[in-house]
Amino acid sequence: MLHPSLEIKAGVALVGFRYRASVKHERVIYVIATNGRIHYAHDNIFSLGDQQYVVERGGRMLMPLAGRLHPETLWAFIDDYNSGKPIDLARPRVVFEQVQTVLTKYVELETAIDYAIVTAWAIGTYFFPLFAAYPFLHVKAPKGSGKSQLLMLLAELCHNAVKARPTFAALCDTVDALRGTYLIDQADALTRWHHEELADILTDSYKRGGGKRRLREQDSRGRWRTVERETYGPKVFASTRELPADLRDRCLVVPLIRSQQNFLAPDEEAEDWRALRGRLYALLLTEHTYVANTYELRKRQYRAASTITGRELELWLPLAVLLECLGASDVLDTARTRFAAQYQFAEYRLSAFDEEVIKAVHDALLVQERLVLAPTDIVDLMDAALFRVGLDAIQKAVAVGRAIRRLNLASEQATRSKHHVRYVFERGKVARVYANYIQLIIP
Repeated sequence: MLHPSLEIKAGVALVGFRYRASVKHERVIYVIATNGRIHYAHDNIFSLGDQQYVVERGGRMLMPLAGRLHPETLWAFIDDYNSGKPIDLARPRVVFEQVQTVLTKYVELETAIDYAIVTAWAIGTYFFPLFAAYPFLHVKAPKGSGKSQLLMLLAELCHNAVKARPTFAALCDTVDALRGTYLIDQADALTRWHHEELADILTDSYKRGGGKRRLREQDSRGRWRTVERETYGPKVFASTRELPADLRDRCLVVPLIRSQQNFLAPDEEAEDWRALRGRLYALLLTEHTYVANTYELRKRQYRAASTITGRELELWLPLAVLLECLGASDVLDTARTRFAAQYQFAEYRLSAFDEEVIKAVHDALLVQERLVLAPTDIVDLMDAALFRVGLDAIQKAVAVGRAIRRLNLASEQATRSKHHVRYVFERGKVARVYANYIQLIIP
């Protein structure tokens, strides 16, 4: 089973596009790389050798082929690749340097190594399905420092990038349909009360399988059906202020400063963005197996060494692998130092009180899969010394309720009892929160 826009699975890499076959009709084309060959398919079910593949197209609208790259260049590259001719189009270090050069041309980042980190992150948007987690990119900048300029660059460079408003529909259109890069300017809005649910979904969506939501939708015939929407994928948040704490904790922070230079806007120059994206697609088709194997190897090595653990390792590992596979191992140590320094500002640090709330709920679920608890019930499970002197029972319950919402610990809100708000807690979800914050174990 393959996603129609972008898939890397079991030695297969697939990218899909739509193109106009006639004045009134569009068709889709899938470009598939496996076992050292690149193939084409137009149907949602096809076979390569003894293996049959099914593309889960559904109602997903793919990106237009001609809008993403130069088709004739891609076809020529594939012919040369399949015939064994020497090719320069997808040399990893060359592509890395080309992307990095474009960044330095249009925007000023805080340090030189930031260009290498952002370059690796942008190229990684073509490889992200390989990784169990992919860091968000937080462009943090004062007004007038060029964050819109950087977003314009990322919109051109990243896989199927879409700049959209922070809504669940826009998120699904970008990520579920396109497996694209979701760009949010003015991400300060996520701190507002009516965006709390979206912020929770985004927080979960840095991990494969995270942030999925089941919805009831009507098809073209008016029939209702239950569908599952995927939200895992690369995301960029641009803001002048801090993001919500749990969302910030999943971010690679790229600070911008006010520049003394006058940069041209990316759309003011005659950059051939389609040619550069063509090189990135060629890189995906030729290097996906190498990146996948390197990721598995480095994951085992980092875990065994235990020099970096928990979420910090989850977020660093894709960047480390990408820099290595792109031929940029010479900057790996510098990038690691920079990443660690910036992560200190992004990392969410539990208070002792929050930690005890997690432990209390976790311990209550050790022998049950599901529990309905009011904050007052959790207060009774906690040491009284954790609460400030002088708080009454209601004030203690309010403090616990805030921690539950802040940590996204409950699965849903239960029906209210006569006197109390109650929450549904499920062992699986609480165990994940416990592992992330208390045990610091990568799932």
